[in-house]
Amino acid sequence: MRQRWMKVCVAAVLFAAAAWSLEAAEGAKPWGLSLSAGAQFDDNRDGTETDKESNLDLILSPRAEWRYALERTLFDLFYAPTFKWRSNPREIADGDPQNDTELYHAVGAAFDHRLADRAWIKLGNTWAKTDDPEITAGGLTIRRNSDHWYNQAYAEAGLDVTPKVATVLNGRYNLKRYDDEVESQFQDEDVIEAQAAVKYAMGMGARFSASAGYSDFQNDHPTIDRGSQVMTYGLGLEKTFNPDLIAGVSAGYQSAEYDDDRLETDDTVFGKADVVIGAASPTRLRVGGLYGYFAPYVRPYSIQKLTSVSAAVEHDVTAKLLVSVSGRYSDGDYPAEPVNGLAGGHDKLMEAGLKGVFKLNRNLSFDLGYTYQTWDSDVREDFDRNVVSAAVRAQM
Repeated sequence: MRQRWMKVCVAAVLFAAAAWSLEAAEGAKPWGLSLSAGAQFDDNRDGTETDKESNLDLILSPRAEWRYALERTLFDLFYAPTFKWRSNPREIADGDPQNDTELYHAVGAAFDHRLADRAWIKLGNTWAKTDDPEITAGGLTIRRNSDHWYNQAYAEAGLDVTPKVATVLNGRYNLKRYDDEVESQFQDEDVIEAQAAVKYAMGMGARFSASAGYSDFQNDHPTIDRGSQVMTYGLGLEKTFNPDLIAGVSAGYQSAEYDDDRLETDDTVFGKADVVIGAASPTRLRVGGLYGYFAPYVRPYSIQKLTSVSAAVEHDVTAKLLVSVSGRYSDGDYPAEPVNGLAGGHDKLMEAGLKGVFKLNRNLSFDLGYTYQTWDSDVREDFDRNVVSAAVRAQM
């Protein structure tokens, strides 16, 4: 505990020193410094139907960012540590006990370069580390070391073949690794996604696209061969009717294969739609929906067929006050995996949220939010929860 607080104090001192020196230095505009301090209350810490426990998190998140821009090139680098304190961490008797503090580190870089008037490339990587050491009692290890790191890399390349035709290639690779050898057998994850698309500007604000994509979901388990691969083929149409009305729809075909050869391949149609109303107005409405294969949320399943519908309204009450209301319904259909003893079923979520952001000035704002969730599931425990959050954000 003492070492954790020392780390936080050292980080805070370095952050303050950097802020002072950069503010005093001439020509320090490429640098950005910010600090978020907040709290989050959850009335169902563990997501259970009975024996609910509440918890209050206090969160401190400084961030330092450096941006370097040339005529054709933009480079962005950031470092963002986060310290979290829990008022009611899980005890040994609760199972899967928690430390009362956690320390996170995140480092990222982004590179955006236009090779020529018609060609561009984008690269980025974010690496995050969670410091969550083992828990001991009476000289015995009660919970193994849960230190782990997460990395997300992405790349995109595009070429405007003609003024109306463009090609785009993009991909991302996410991986999570646990330091402890035993934990890693159950918790390590990999997600690879790649897509190639051709886009055609039809005129009158409309654009047609054709795409092909590949996804690979890998989730480690010592006894179950978890993982799946999905091929996606689709057509899409986007149109800007006017500055206040933008819509897009895409549809196609997906085929899925499992790592476990004993499970049969499957296929489905997929679809996605988004509509933005009032994009340039004080009141903005966004409605969206999707259907298709996605990475699983529930362990130890290999894949889910997800249906999701969402809506959000934002309103600028004044130049300083923004209020938003959002809602979401999703239904994850988990196919049965009989060879692994998994019966399958649905995992349904209904969520509603309310948020307000008050900007005291250009560099200081206050956020206040509330979220309600209810889960109705065949593949895990049903539960509902209420979450209230508040934060003060300052930037230079």
